[in-house]
Amino acid sequence: MASTVTAMPSTRMSEAEWQTRLDLAACYRLVDLFGWSDLVNTRITARAPGHDHFLTVKIDAEGNKVEPTQSEVNSGGFAIPSTIHTARPEVACVLHTHSIAGCAISMQRDGLLPLNQHALQVIGDVAYTTTRAENPRNEHASSPISVIATSWSCAIMAC
Repeated sequence: MASTVTAMPSTRMSEAEWQTRLDLAACYRLVDLFGWSDLVNTRITARAPGHDHFLTVKIDAEGNKVEPTQSEVNSGGFAIPSTIHTARPEVACVLHTHSIAGCAISMQRDGLLPLNQHALQVIGDVAYTTTRAENPRNEHASSPISVIATSWSCAIMAC
């Protein structure tokens, strides 16, 4: 099922945006290949280079369509990625997944535990948060906004 896209469609799209769209499509395929997809609940957003627009349907930070399209925008689903993109302008892509492992970790009282080399590779880069302002189970927890505003590369939202 491999395919190669070599030509940019004749639109008002820059080469950088076209490449970002190709990379975004490849990212969606990899997320599915690794079993991280959760149908419509998996969201991957990419910032269009040089703009405050996000792909695949081109929208602004508030979730408004930038160009006419028949596609619908799930503004509620864009809330978390939009907040991250706004708070962290250096972040070009945000992955919001509901992987089995991620969901399992979010339900554990102590989150990710340093039990093997895989956990040890990322444990210092993981922030924990809930939809509430505080998480009494974990002293590292805080509001989603404060987690996003830091330099964490991964955040796990507890149920």
